[in-house]
Amino acid sequence: MAIQNVFLLIKMYLLRNILTILFTLSGTVALSQREATHWIFGGLGGLDFSCSPPRVIPSPHQGLEGNATISTPTGEWLLSTDGDIVWDRKGRILPNGRGLGANCEGWGSISSTQAALIVPHPGNANLYYIFTTDCAEDGFRDGLSYSIVDMSLNDGYGDVTMKKQQLLYPAAEKIAAVYHPNGHDVWVVAHETLSNRFFAYAVTDAGLNPTPVTSRTGQVHRGGRGYLRFSPDGKRLAAASFMTYYADGIDTELFRFDGLTGKVQSDFVLTGDISYALSFSPDSKRLYTSIAWQGLLPTRALYNIIWKLAPRKR
Repeated sequence: MAIQNVFLLIKMYLLRNILTILFTLSGTVALSQREATHWIFGGLGGLDFSCSPPRVIPSPHQGLEGNATISTPTGEWLLSTDGDIVWDRKGRILPNGRGLGANCEGWGSISSTQAALIVPHPGNANLYYIFTTDCAEDGFRDGLSYSIVDMSLNDGYGDVTMKKQQLLYPAAEKIAAVYHPNGHDVWVVAHETLSNRFFAYAVTDAGLNPTPVTSRTGQVHRGGRGYLRFSPDGKRLAAASFMTYYADGIDTELFRFDGLTGKVQSDFVLTGDISYALSFSPDSKRLYTSIAWQGLLPTRALYNIIWKLAPRKR
């Protein structure tokens, strides 16, 4: 129990700004609707921000890396997922709620950096998209996929009505989302492995458009590990690529994002910074990067670098 508590505290410290999926959707809309009230981690624990100070809550997740959680607009815990299984607010697996696409075949546990991302359907309050990415360990077998949960079913606890629809293969272990400038539609952005191509998928009142906007820009992503993160103002995108024993890392890179078209353009490379996780400050003026392997501070170096971002040229 003591080890689990230490591990949970470490994860809280490392992932304070990077685990809640709707912070990537960002801005005042997500926070005012209280959809990011609950944060669920992979160490059987999480945080409830409906009270002050936040309280520790139990979690059904035991994964090593990515998780996603969403609450209702009034702050009630709704769904959580590790990318392979989706649970309801009582910690029960939804009907048809296994095998969403991030099972990391042969590895024994979920091991994708950003294994899952939950996006509300802009035109139907009952529907939620769960986007998943598979892991490098099984060769990104299931790629980027999506499933749909209908909250009007199963007595209001939700049912998976469509599962593991592949959008992209091979896809890196990174995915991010941001609101369109209209404040309603959403862009979901992923990256192909062994290439420098970004794929931006529009989610509108009509649903998900499976035909992406593609951008060939920046460095080639070989290994696939590491975070993809939007700035809160939606104008920048940052990509980390972590180096492991089986994958070459590359320097953290900053991009510009056109929220009207979905196009991505390389801005500059943070030379010498090979990171796993990253997040922007609320004012979008700073980028925080970090790395901690095996989740234990004493065994690996932990560092945080603050990069001051110059204003974008008009």
